Amino acid sequence: IFYGFVKASVQRRIALYQAAEKSSNSESWAFNSSMDYINNYKEEGIRGLLTYTHRETEARVRAAALAKIKSHAGWEAELIQILEQGPLSEKYWVIAFLDGNEPEHPKDFIQPVSNCIPKLISGLQESLRDPYSLHLGYINIEALCRVLDTHFKDSAALFRPNMLKLQKTLEATPAKRKSADGKEWFDESL
Repeated sequence: IFYGFVKASVQRRIALYQAAEKSSNSESWAFNSSMDYINNYKEEGIRGLLTYTHRETEARVRAAALAKIKSHAGWEAELIQILEQGPLSEKYWVIAFLDGNEPEHPKDFIQPVSNCIPKLISGLQESLRDPYSLHLGYINIEALCRVLDTHFKDSAALFRPNMLKLQKTLEATPAKRKSADGKEWFDESL
């Protein structure tokens, strides 16, 4: 009995040590796999790299993704095209890109960002009405406000009408979420 108890205790300590070691290596694994993806990226466009340019992404990963994006000819045109025609989920990543990075020609983005806001508003309205909608996750209003304040402060008059509509939309009472997890996430996001 004593042997079995000691053996189980030692195995438990080894398992805890291995779990702690694995968790400390998971950050380096995430970093290495992100860097491998970026370095080996061979796609025509930049869409697959946008997720690495979020302002909360590790600085070295973001810098590598930004350098790779800027190595593509017409990268700003592709960002503008996504803002104008892309789905809501891709617009999220362009706004996140602009939130953490400076475009080379910010004036080219003024009208596309302005035209994008009504689409964000309609996604927000849908999310507020539909208790199953996940569109709120694709509408990062905080990042949008930072983008407008950082890059387009001189064009505030152009953005004001749409931002007022966005603010009015946020005043609506949302439909009650159907699951507790969904409600917690939704309330936090809202």
